[in-house]
Amino acid sequence: MKKWIVLLSGVLVAQLVFAVIVYVSGEEYGAFEADEKLLVFNVAEVDRIQIEDDSNSMVLAKQEEEWVLPEQDDFPADQQNVLRLLDKLAAMKKGWPVATTSGASRRFKVADDEFESKLTLFANNDTLGQLVIGNSPGFRKVHVRNVDDEEVFAVAFNTWEASADLDDWIDKNILTFSAEDLLQVEMSDIVLRREDGEMRLADLADQEEVNREETQILTNSLSGLRVDSLLDEEDKPENLPDAADFTFNVTLDPDKTLTYHFFKLNEEPYYLLKRSDLDDYFKIAEFHVNAIKETTRDKLILTHAEDVPDDIVENEVLDSDVELID
Repeated sequence: MKKWIVLLSGVLVAQLVFAVIVYVSGEEYGAFEADEKLLVFNVAEVDRIQIEDDSNSMVLAKQEEEWVLPEQDDFPADQQNVLRLLDKLAAMKKGWPVATTSGASRRFKVADDEFESKLTLFANNDTLGQLVIGNSPGFRKVHVRNVDDEEVFAVAFNTWEASADLDDWIDKNILTFSAEDLLQVEMSDIVLRREDGEMRLADLADQEEVNREETQILTNSLSGLRVDSLLDEEDKPENLPDAADFTFNVTLDPDKTLTYHFFKLNEEPYYLLKRSDLDDYFKIAEFHVNAIKETTRDKLILTHAEDVPDDIVENEVLDSDVELID
């Protein structure tokens, strides 16, 4: 009996040891917490970020507290996206290392010359830190390595948050404005003006009134126009059509009227937009432009039947009575 107890006890101990080994060597690193940062830097000091992948390299630069894209003539970057990236990098902590040897870096795609992306942070041309981002071990996690260390870690991060594509960093809301600031819209046969806090058609007939729901849809589309991407200089057509496919004017204050020129190129799924106050050409999704372009005056009005004079109604009643008597 004692033999069996000793034997079973040994089996139990072996199972416990095996469970510990599996747990430690597995990829559930979240249980291990550490205070040591992956990158040690002050977010406020960073004035340039370089992002590379296997085919692209781009730079974000801070100018007078605003982030811009130097390679796009200092086009405004999405400020929130840049700050979000810096905050995430500053908050990354070392967990339990996935690997601790230089040979493992290629397996996890965090080698110096083989990676998904690499971020370099600068301050006054001095390098504050470099992080290599590799493949993903699971949902919303990636393998990373500080270039100064050989240890590889799995952290909560998305690869797309370190994209080296310029279009992922432009301010796509550069065309937007508050619908409440809209004073007037002129397009085809439509003139809308703000009167008493509401947008109204300028030439309503007596039996017409504004369709408020459709008008609100139009003003929201105009004020919420969102950029898909910028047109690269090398992609710019040699000769745009002399006349735009679609044009309208928007007045935001008495001294500021913006003209929108839309060009449709062959079968491309977008329109090119040139706005009068900006130098760039923007790609705008076709469905968004069509929603504006297809708006007609008839769509913006509700028509009521004309009132019938009382004497005509009385005469019709008398005539019907005569017929009944006959």
